[in-house]
Amino acid sequence: GEKTLLELLKYYEEKRKFEVGGLRKINGLVFRDEKGKLELTGKRELICDLDEIPLLALDLLKMKELYLIPGPAGANLIGVRGYIMTSRGCPYNCIYCGSNTAWGGRGVRWNSAERVVDEIKRWIKVYGANHFVVYDDLMIVNRDRLRKIIDLLEKNGLLNKIDFELYGRANIIDDEMCRLL
Repeated sequence: GEKTLLELLKYYEEKRKFEVGGLRKINGLVFRDEKGKLELTGKRELICDLDEIPLLALDLLKMKELYLIPGPAGANLIGVRGYIMTSRGCPYNCIYCGSNTAWGGRGVRWNSAERVVDEIKRWIKVYGANHFVVYDDLMIVNRDRLRKIIDLLEKNGLLNKIDFELYGRANIIDDEMCRLL
């Protein structure tokens, strides 16, 4: 969506309106044509390297009023929540889940461990977050990356100062995963 939205905004900035002919040239859109019929443009190529996407412009949001309200945050702490997404997609294809449809159905794409920790550090430094809600479908499925994130958090002196809320899956929880978490 990032590239489609950018193209759409640039198109509107140039034309000051949306014309069907112009919209047809932007991949990743669904719109109604002049007769009210739905049109789908071509599929947008997925962003494979998620690190190329800039960090969210959180400074444009009403962070203090809407997001930084201290409250219950994991392990019976009172804290400030930070919200992160470190991957897109899921390696499983469960019949009841729409993840693969939502994320393009072509496996999982990951932010690097370094990018994840940089984002966590920004939330801590700028917003005082100490509890992180991870919106990934299954952050813990990539065990090597999880180990690296934990190592980097430890090197930055953050490991025991923050906690996480994330999704798991019973078939990947074992003794080692419990120790990591």
